[in-house]
Amino acid sequence: MDPLTAVLAGPRARDAFLLQALMSPPWSLRVEDEAPLTVVVVQRGSAWFTRAGTSLELHPGDALLIRGPEPYLVTDKAGTPPTAVIRPGQRCSGPGGEDLTDRLDSELRTWGNDVDGPDALLIGTYLTASEVGRALLTSLPMHYLLRNHRQLEPIIGLILDELAQSAPARTTALDRLLDLLLVRIVRQAQADLPAHANWLSAQNDPMIHRALTAIHRRPAEAWTVEKLARVGGTSRANFARRFSEQVGQSPMAYLSQHRLSLAADLLLGDGRLTTAAVAARTGYATPYSFSHAFKAHHGVSPQIYRRGAGTVGQEAAGTSSVEGARATEGVTAVEGG
Repeated sequence: MDPLTAVLAGPRARDAFLLQALMSPPWSLRVEDEAPLTVVVVQRGSAWFTRAGTSLELHPGDALLIRGPEPYLVTDKAGTPPTAVIRPGQRCSGPGGEDLTDRLDSELRTWGNDVDGPDALLIGTYLTASEVGRALLTSLPMHYLLRNHRQLEPIIGLILDELAQSAPARTTALDRLLDLLLVRIVRQAQADLPAHANWLSAQNDPMIHRALTAIHRRPAEAWTVEKLARVGGTSRANFARRFSEQVGQSPMAYLSQHRLSLAADLLLGDGRLTTAAVAARTGYATPYSFSHAFKAHHGVSPQIYRRGAGTVGQEAAGTSSVEGARATEGVTAVEGG
């Protein structure tokens, strides 16, 4: 199993926030929901995305991945003041605090100020980091814009069809379609992010790809730089240099981050696994050494992390991935095929 396959096996939306926003100008959404990842697709009209001094104009056929938890604006045009604020739990209120929940048609999963408005967005939000997978989150840039997403049209068509009807298992179908949409976008991102130093784009180097594949296949193995260099088919010095240049981390730093991200997903994914079993699966000699490393990385012990169902550690997960975020920081826009 190659690294991208292993990581993309992770996204598992559960009752994801997925709806159509139907709007007439002026409108402006300030998103403060702290969600780890959101997908925005422009169906018709236009929109602007703004965060931290960066603005992007979005057109029909554009798909935008947005990493949290930092707030951002989605507006009809740059500079429109907020007309609604989205807070944790997808609670929606006006700029004065008034409740705007009544704008949501939960049956049709639509929200907005005008059902016939010229602007229509499809919005899908992963509500917890565990639904996405931390290795994937830390590999993505803060924003990734895919223009002219013709390859996404069949999936979007299926999503819109599910949204338009009330059928058995609709929530499950929408969750899986959101996962598929994310997989398709990330596949494109892998090919289109050569300027970003992270494992996602580094897989285009055969030597680094072989080493990453070995790490993802056998995370519990007692890897050293020398062993990974042999897998890559090169010298230790050359491997360490190229790995750091292309991934943005040293081989051992990447190995540690991957193990601890995998451990977090295992803790939440299978309640039958003991801490000792998770430690063994992720290459730690003892539960004590694993717990110490886990707390240093995620900010809480494995036991507290599991009891909090990932929510306690979500903020810590965001801060612990600073190195990965720095390596992928910025905005990338590409033309789709």
